[in-house]
Amino acid sequence: MTLISGLHVGTSGLQTSQNALNATAHNLSNLETKGYVRQQVLQGDRKYNLAGNSAAVGPQQAGLGVEFSKIRQVRDYFLDVSFRKENGRGSFYDICYETTNELETLLGELNGAAFQDTIDHLWTAVEELQKDPSSSVTQGQLVNVCSQFLDRAGAVYKGLANYQDNLNARVKDMVDNINDIGEKICKLNQGILNVELGPESANDLKDQRNQLLDDLSKLVDMSYDEDIYGNISVQIEGEDFVKGSMCYKIGLD
Repeated sequence: MTLISGLHVGTSGLQTSQNALNATAHNLSNLETKGYVRQQVLQGDRKYNLAGNSAAVGPQQAGLGVEFSKIRQVRDYFLDVSFRKENGRGSFYDICYETTNELETLLGELNGAAFQDTIDHLWTAVEELQKDPSSSVTQGQLVNVCSQFLDRAGAVYKGLANYQDNLNARVKDMVDNINDIGEKICKLNQGILNVELGPESANDLKDQRNQLLDDLSKLVDMSYDEDIYGNISVQIEGEDFVKGSMCYKIGLD
């Protein structure tokens, strides 16, 4: 190996080390960035020079140094799938708990007089009247209990109606959010495809897309897959939601 070749080998090592330092600096500067995952530089061998054609002696192989191969994301696909599945399941149980807690509050099961007590009092008053239908005291007691029952039932109905209106507004906001996430995933699909037509890797855009998938998994029962071009297709309950550059938005009646 000549002196120039040796210097070239050393230069290639310095250049590759510089790329690795740049990746480290990029990782440090994005410590607080939501959805960002660590990136790692992969190094590879440059081509070899072969010298010597003797049949008795094997050809001599002289390397030309190291080269920067690519930057990859330190991410586990199977952990992502598991997390998003459990994320959606956890959100389902959170909503169930919240709704049950709200209904128990409206029916007075958690504090105060329960609505069931009002029904029991009404039934008791009816039974007492059955024993002595001609008693004015028992009749007055039944009228009083019925009035209390109607007041309480009206309050419960009003609370349930308000809660339903609340849920309707939340559903609309949620659907708008889901559709917005779908549009962003479509744009990121196209952006990643444009970047990776060249030698670069669109890792930062992929981080943004992965974060959107994490957010979407909390809102719906979803599945997804990635094609050979890096496009993510998303299905919601088995129906296409995002496919390539198309987003099939959810509608509301």
